[in-house]
Amino acid sequence: ILYLILTHNAAGWTTEAIQSLYAQGIENFEVVIVDDASTDATSDVLRPFLKDSRIRYFRFHTNQGIGRSLPFGLDQVRGEFICCLGGDDSLGPGHTECIMQLFSQYPEASIATTRLKTVGSNGEDRPDAQIAALCPDLPEYLDGASALKLALQHNIVAGPGACLRAGITRRILPFFGSSWQFCNDWFLNILHFSTGFGIASSKETTVRYRVHGESLSRRADLGAIRAAEIRLAPLAGLR
Repeated sequence: ILYLILTHNAAGWTTEAIQSLYAQGIENFEVVIVDDASTDATSDVLRPFLKDSRIRYFRFHTNQGIGRSLPFGLDQVRGEFICCLGGDDSLGPGHTECIMQLFSQYPEASIATTRLKTVGSNGEDRPDAQIAALCPDLPEYLDGASALKLALQHNIVAGPGACLRAGITRRILPFFGSSWQFCNDWFLNILHFSTGFGIASSKETTVRYRVHGESLSRRADLGAIRAAEIRLAPLAGLR
């Protein structure tokens, strides 16, 4: 499995994110970190971890946005599964084991996911910041056609901690594009389901999704762009 960490100015939380990967208790893993031109101490925080040959670090010199950092990171994958998270998120113990069990049980799943809880800057619970777009009542397995029908209405996958089947991701990556700032994961999910492969999901809560003042989704100055992308993502998927 490959853990893909996309980060920008998250130095205060990146150590927790990486340590949560080691805590998964597996040896056969790789980490790709894509740093989107952080201006904080991210590179200094990461330096001790780079002694581990399983961790690869890429840094953009100018801010490219997640629309470019995500496909770049996905293109680095050499393994069979990709687990995506931000530099300010973290995985709970047993997350990877749960995901791998889902993929084993449902070989026609292109995506496997668990539930997440939102936390604040200092790790405090933030139930007021739950992601409203997500569908909390998915069955354990939803076939591709049904998943696509739902995904064309709204996002049904919790982004952080979601795991992709890399062979399918490689097939759809040329259609992904790089212009999305907010709906990149939603559009990526639509493309996965368009192949006919579905989604497996667990009701276990194994992901900590951090919401704070610097979160992209909290930037009021980009509200119009976010609203436009929410309307455009299903149309782009239909096209």
